[in-house]
Amino acid sequence: MGERRPRGKMTNLRKQWRALTVAMLLLCLPGLAQTRPDVDTSENELRLGDSALASQDYRAALRAYMAASQLSGEACVKCFLKISTTCVAMKNWRDAVVLADRALAIATTDTDKAQAHNLKGTAYLAQAGQSENRLSQAEQEYRAATQGDPSVPPYHFSLGVTLLKESHDPEAIQELRRFVELAPEDSKAPMAKQWIADPRRARGQFVPEFRITSAQGDEFSLDRLKGKIVVLDFWATWCAPCREALPDLKDLAKKYPSDRFVLISVNLDDDPNDWRAFVENEKMTWPQVYDGAGQLFRAFGLEGLPTYIVLSGNGSLIDRVVGTDPNQSIAYRLKAILAKQTELNPH
Repeated sequence: MGERRPRGKMTNLRKQWRALTVAMLLLCLPGLAQTRPDVDTSENELRLGDSALASQDYRAALRAYMAASQLSGEACVKCFLKISTTCVAMKNWRDAVVLADRALAIATTDTDKAQAHNLKGTAYLAQAGQSENRLSQAEQEYRAATQGDPSVPPYHFSLGVTLLKESHDPEAIQELRRFVELAPEDSKAPMAKQWIADPRRARGQFVPEFRITSAQGDEFSLDRLKGKIVVLDFWATWCAPCREALPDLKDLAKKYPSDRFVLISVNLDDDPNDWRAFVENEKMTWPQVYDGAGQLFRAFGLEGLPTYIVLSGNGSLIDRVVGTDPNQSIAYRLKAILAKQTELNPH
């Protein structure tokens, strides 16, 4: 993740992947999924794929999952589900749907079918702004997922979100309540409760009320930050991509005047001493906040690090940047977002 590549350019992997049709992918499977001498079972390949996917090495993940499929005679439901999951991670929605359909065609358990329907729902929901029927398609898939395996909390959350977007509030509230019942400690539970209390908030850009105090003693809240563009940087010292983003964040902290922009880093280390020592050693002079209990992290419904939340001058959510991209630095990815904010670029 620390290796930098030319900014603004897709890697050959992405160019090749986007150029492939699913049919070509499956036809070329034997050639792409070359088995290795030290790996001779599909389960071993699946484990390799899972490790690569967790590290966001999508090329390695696809290679391993394809090899697993080949070793199983291309009759492996789990393999197609994993490939579809990788497509979702790559935001390759079309192929995610097709691979999920391949899984559905050979699935024999309700659990596997539910997972495939959930993957299709995720792909359709991500395209909701591009086609009028995507929301209804997402709803249909998420319904099938909840019916196939009603014990999985995220299925109910996703169906609830989709129903809220369709303004089907009473049924959406039922699904969100079911989600909270099944997973009361989930990071999305506070957000679900907010939407249950006021469904209209889900159709806007949700930003929870918060009040935090920095290590420097400054207090921040939505009210006190009015009129400024805000970037909340959620990070931890044990998070390698977070550490790699530091040079970009230092540049960002200096780029805009303090009366129009503020960068606030929110740390989630277990030990506050580790946080304090790291901040001092790295000379992180902008506002630093310790959130070891994860209260603010959960309030925003976040799941992974690093995550960057961009707030407008009126306290609404502008955008969020999740994770890292080996081809674009954090500053580069935020640059396009911040460039559109008139508060930072007065005429």
